[in-house]
Amino acid sequence: MNHRYIESISKLKVLFILAFCLANSFSINGQQSEFLERKTVEFSEAEKEKNLYLDMDHGSVNISGSENQNAEIIIYSSQKLDIYERMIPESEGIAKDHSKSVEINIIEKSNKVYIQSHSHFVDSIEIKIPKRTNIFAHIYVGKDALQVKNINGDIDIGVEHGPIIIDNVKGSVQATVFSFYGEGIFAEYSSFLESSIHYFSTHSGPINLTIPDDSSISITSYNKKEGKFKSDFSFEKDNSSQKSKSKDESKLNNVIKHSISLNEGKKSEMSIFSINGEVTIKRSTN
Repeated sequence: MNHRYIESISKLKVLFILAFCLANSFSINGQQSEFLERKTVEFSEAEKEKNLYLDMDHGSVNISGSENQNAEIIIYSSQKLDIYERMIPESEGIAKDHSKSVEINIIEKSNKVYIQSHSHFVDSIEIKIPKRTNIFAHIYVGKDALQVKNINGDIDIGVEHGPIIIDNVKGSVQATVFSFYGEGIFAEYSSFLESSIHYFSTHSGPINLTIPDDSSISITSYNKKEGKFKSDFSFEKDNSSQKSKSKDESKLNNVIKHSISLNEGKKSEMSIFSINGEVTIKRSTN
């Protein structure tokens, strides 16, 4: 048999295998994930307040509000995962070696959906929940980001290593990036619920906020260094030696304080805290 013919057939086989592998993997944020799991979780009392609790060691998370009344969960991973309906005891989370864990736990109890994972094989999780759900989420290592959008409930989120992206939310927000490596917080608001409370904190990463011109809100920003605050809105500056009145006041002396007050009415309140990160407050163009 002709050697060139055999070589051509071999190349075709290789190309076929590669195509088959790509067709059976899933791309998320440009990365290939080999496995995909889907799970729908029903809230036990559809008309009552809903809550989502997320605790992960590894992976990116995208949470978005929808008109559905259930939690729709898609998990991308590099290994086949085992999904259990149980809670991980706190002692097990601390003591157990999770380097080879393929376990993820999803459970609903009393209108609260819990998602827990210590697995390093999780690449990404996408979660669609009712818009008025309250969110409590913590990630140790976010491969890309923790993203939250189209949510009207209250939000309390933190990432040890990785950025936070928030878009089109209305309820109270507390967002913290603990990293020393420059990951920041990026939030864009379309409106604020009346008298809502908002708090943003980073160490060295930027805090970039976009808010509507007609917002009724008081904003106070605390920075350690000069030249780390920019705003499209007029502001007052106070760089006298004082302690910050923010919840992190024990960390800062001689802070530089910037204050913004927009419009009348029952104002929402926003506190911003960063040691070395730049704070930027932009006017929405919508």
